[in-house]
Amino acid sequence: MKDTPKPLIEKIAFQRYKQRLKEGVEGNADQDWEEASEYLRKRPWLVRLWILKQFIRRIFLLKIINPTFKYTWKIIQFLWKVINFLIFPLILPIRLWIFTNKKSFWSNLSDKENRNFNLEIIKLILSMLGLLATISAGGGLILTYIDNREDRKLARENRQLAEERLITDRFSKAIELLGNKDDISVRVGAIFALERIAKDSEKDHWTIMEILTSYIRKYSSQQSSSNVEKNPEEIPIDIQVAITVIGRRDVEKHNDKILNLEKSYLKKADLSGADISNANLFGADISNANLFGADISNANLSNADLSNANLFGADISNANLSNADLSNANLSNADLSNANLFGADIRDAFLIYANLFGADLSGADLRYAFLRDADLSGADLRYAFLGDADLSGANLSGANLSGANLSGANLSGANLSDADLSGANLSGTIINNEQIKTACNWDKAVYTKATYSDSDDKWIPENEEANNQKIKEIEQEKSSNPANPPQCK
Repeated sequence: MKDTPKPLIEKIAFQRYKQRLKEGVEGNADQDWEEASEYLRKRPWLVRLWILKQFIRRIFLLKIINPTFKYTWKIIQFLWKVINFLIFPLILPIRLWIFTNKKSFWSNLSDKENRNFNLEIIKLILSMLGLLATISAGGGLILTYIDNREDRKLARENRQLAEERLITDRFSKAIELLGNKDDISVRVGAIFALERIAKDSEKDHWTIMEILTSYIRKYSSQQSSSNVEKNPEEIPIDIQVAITVIGRRDVEKHNDKILNLEKSYLKKADLSGADISNANLFGADISNANLFGADISNANLSNADLSNANLFGADISNANLSNADLSNANLSNADLSNANLFGADIRDAFLIYANLFGADLSGADLRYAFLRDADLSGADLRYAFLGDADLSGANLSGANLSGANLSGANLSGANLSDADLSGANLSGTIINNEQIKTACNWDKAVYTKATYSDSDDKWIPENEEANNQKIKEIEQEKSSNPANPPQCK
C-alpha cells in the first residue's frame, strides 16, 4: 500500500531488530525499516486490519483485536452484574408501583399529606440513576486506561528504537573520525565522543574500551603521531586522551574484563588516579609516567619498563611485576602487598613506607634502594640483591632472606623477628647482635667478606675461620639474647 502508517512500520521494524539481536545477525536500522516496509507491502490486509483496529479502539473503546480484550470484557461483565443485582432490583419495584398508581401518584404531588412520600420516591430514583452514572464513569475510566496502555508501550518501544538508532549513528561517525590521519584534533574529538557513547549505552561500553586499547597498541609508538618531530619525548595527545578515558571508565560495568595494553608505548603518560586494574601491560613502556595514586592492582606488568615512574601511593597489590624495570621509580607509600616482583630491577627506587607484605622479591635487584620503614613482613627475598640498601626501621618479620645479599645494607632499627637468614650475606651490614638473634638460622649466615659461588649456589666466606669466629662471638654475647626467642620451624 502507498500510505502505510509509520507507527505500524516502526513496530514491525522494532520486532525485526529484536529478532536480529537474538539471532546475532548483523544489520542496521535502515535495513530493518526497508524489510518492515516490504513485509507490509506484501500484506495489505494486515495494514487494513491494523487501521480497523485503531478505529475501533479510539471510537468505541472496544478491545476486539487487542490482547487485553479479555480483561476489558471481564470488567464489562462485572459492571453488568452490579447493575442487574443492585440497581435494577431497587428501581424495578418503584417503577411498577408508579406505573400501577400513575394517576394517584401525580395527583398526590399536590396533596400535602402524601407529597413528602412521593418526593422521597423521586429522590430515591434520582440517587439510583446517579449511582449508575458513577459506576459507568468509573468503568469508562478503566476502559480508557486499558486502551492507552498499549499506546504507551508502543511509544516506549519507538523511543528505545530511536535512541538505539541515534547511538548507532553516533558510534559510526565517531569511528570514522577516529580514522582521520591528517588532523589529531579530529581524532581527539572522536575519542571523547566514544567516551560519551560508553556512558550512554551500557552494552557498547566494553566494545568502546576495546577500540581505545586497540588504538593505543597500534598508534602509541613514537613514529605514529604527527607531533613526534616537534617533541619526541612527549606522549602524543590522542594517546594521552585515550588512556585518560580508559583510566576513568566505569569499572563496575565490566569488572571481570581485561584491558589489553600489551607492549603499549606510554612513556611520560599522565595516569594519576587512573584505574587500570586487571590490565595486561606486558612489556609496556611506562617509564617517566605519572601514576600517582593509580589503581594497578592485579595488572600484568611483567617485563614492563617503569623506570623513573611516579607510583607514590599507587595500589599495585597482587600485580605481576616479574622482571619489570622499576629502577629510580618512586614507590613510596605504594601498596605492593602480594605482588610478584621476581627478578625485578628496583635499584635506587624509593620504597619508603611501602607495603610489600607477602610480596615475592626473590632474585630482585634492590641495590641502593630506599626501604626505610617499609613493610616487608612475610616477603620472599631469597637471593635478592639488597647491597647498600637503606632498610632502617623496616619490618622484615617472617621474611625469607636465605641466600640474600645484604652486604653494606643499613638495617638499623629493622625488625628481623622470625626472618630466615640462612646463607644470607651480612658482611658490612649495619645491624646489631640483638636484631640478628631475633631471626631464624642467623648462625648459618655469612658475616665476613664473601663471594658468590654459582656452582654451589651460595655465598662462600673468603675466610671461613674468621666467619666462624664472628658467629661464636655473637653467640657468646649473652646481653644480646632476645627476651622472646624466635619461633623457628
